Amino acid sequence: MLLPPYNGLSGLRRLVGDDPWAGVAAQRFLKDAEAVLDTPPIAHALDRRGTMLDVARRISTRIQTLGVSWMISGDPRFQRRIVRELVSVAAFPDWNRSHFIDTAETMAAVAIGRGWCEPVLTREEDAFIMEALARLGLVPARSSLQRPSPWVTANNNWTVVCAGASILGALSARKARPELAAEVLRDAKAVFAAALRIFEPDGGWPEGPGYWAYATDYAVLALAALDAAGDRDVEPPRAFLESWRFNRAMTSPAGLSFDYGDNLLEPERSHGLGWLAHRSGEAQAAAWQRAAPGAPRPFDLIRGATMAAAPASRAQVDRFEAAGVCMLRDGDIWVGLKGGSNAVNHAHLDLGTMVVEMQGQRFFGELGRENYEAPGYFEPERRFGYFRTRTMAHNTIAFGGADQSIGASATLLGPRAAGSISAVCTVHDPDAPCLFRRAVEIVPGGGVVVADRVTPRPGVRVEADWLAYTRAEATEHESGAVLSLGGCRVTLKMVAPPDGRMVVEAAPSPAGESDNSAFRRIRMRFAVGGEAATLTTVLASDPAAIPLLLEQAKPLHAWLAEQAAEI
Repeated sequence: MLLPPYNGLSGLRRLVGDDPWAGVAAQRFLKDAEAVLDTPPIAHALDRRGTMLDVARRISTRIQTLGVSWMISGDPRFQRRIVRELVSVAAFPDWNRSHFIDTAETMAAVAIGRGWCEPVLTREEDAFIMEALARLGLVPARSSLQRPSPWVTANNNWTVVCAGASILGALSARKARPELAAEVLRDAKAVFAAALRIFEPDGGWPEGPGYWAYATDYAVLALAALDAAGDRDVEPPRAFLESWRFNRAMTSPAGLSFDYGDNLLEPERSHGLGWLAHRSGEAQAAAWQRAAPGAPRPFDLIRGATMAAAPASRAQVDRFEAAGVCMLRDGDIWVGLKGGSNAVNHAHLDLGTMVVEMQGQRFFGELGRENYEAPGYFEPERRFGYFRTRTMAHNTIAFGGADQSIGASATLLGPRAAGSISAVCTVHDPDAPCLFRRAVEIVPGGGVVVADRVTPRPGVRVEADWLAYTRAEATEHESGAVLSLGGCRVTLKMVAPPDGRMVVEAAPSPAGESDNSAFRRIRMRFAVGGEAATLTTVLASDPAAIPLLLEQAKPLHAWLAEQAAEI
């Protein structure tokens, strides 16, 4: 069995019988598996982008659901239905080699399913499936690794997924196709081991929480398969084993993600959390597997963590250097601040953007990603023509209505002082007319303070826009606004340069692009020239706390001044 459950089948069945969380998930999987028995196998199809990703993922989900249901129940119908799916996939005309990640996900699903069903496969079935695995999966993988294809050196989710899936395929084929499997395994392990270093130094993932989950899923599958095969050539870095902390930190008290770039607001659950808990040996990791948003997935049971959970620490400041993000929290107040690089895969031109939750509501939020099927969305020369990817579409400061450059980056520091719940972001953009720094602090019992400092280059005069997007009803009020959302209310107040003009307006929805009508935009336009301009923004649950928050802005502005750099 390529991926056996921890503690064997008997241990899995005890977990399901003794643990209410696992028992509820098991009943759902059994119900879903029963429903599959009356449906035809998944058919080959391409989406409008010409990819087979949706099909590959449906195949993977189906095989995993059937597999865990068979392990739980021992019902041979589920195992035989996996065989039927494998034979169907093996008969596909191709696994969409031109978009190799489709091939990779399909190959991984076939390798996992074959490992679970090998004892019941007829000789003819196994030969047919193995021939397809080699011809449609491993031969293209070998070609990609040796050429090499762009994913081999990309250092993003593709690198981990494609190399990890190639390892799964090669391990499945070692007996039937030893030479081909050995070649692929050798090269894929080297690429995979290097890609795991992306998680260093602290477990963060530059593409964001959704792509962390995707990369982690396939990293864990490959590492677990290597463990089961007795192959110890790839030792995951400690930063990877602790990367569940990034997943936890990026999830707000309301159970939502810091959805910068192409990430989604609803968190994407990783089925690797249980494996990370086992390998890291951390009780809090086991607790997070249970607490993480989203319905359990089959591998949550196959790799179910059963360690006693320690009380979760409420780290007030979580900063991830490689990912370029910092999260601040105190009770139900939660702020995400974005630094990093605009050149990262799936990034928007959004350095300095922030999201703010108070009272369980996302008062400052992201518009989200554009439709992946939008023409040219993944072509650099067209991607940043879409409004949602541009600087004016984010909770940051834009200069003259222009975008940040793709080559811009931002450093994050924090906290301001011992015990403070704060962070500062400095944007480095050689093409920008101004240097921009932002500091954010949560004041316990008060609210959120945002201090901005904009320093123009010599001789520059430009209009700047301070921007924030909200789903709340926003009513302008005394140099600010009252924001109402989900039965909750916060007061926003701004202190800006004398010429600043704040408006609440509809979020733009350019023709032919995504609809942003659910959002309102708070915009403060002000002029910059000569001396540095400073802005203070506070959000308070109780208007009576506004003076306290404004007073707290003073040390924040002093901190920003201390961080002064050459322009």
